[in-house]
Amino acid sequence: MVIKTFVFATKQIEVDKVFSNIGDVFYATCHFWVSHMGQVLRQARKTREVLDPCLLKAGFLVVRFVTY
Repeated sequence: MVIKTFVFATKQIEVDKVFSNIGDVFYATCHFWVSHMGQVLRQARKTREVLDPCLLKAGFLVVRFVTY
């Protein structure tokens, strides 16, 4: 296996390692949008008010556990 590396700000980045968990990132993002962000958007559209950032807290806490 050829490991591609890039030098970025004096740090080497191994591309294969950086993107090796892209499936987990995709799953966590979808879970966040379906379970949390979607509800916040629906509420804002229904009430015609701005997004309530307090409603997002639970979603961000859950994403932390989904990705680990």
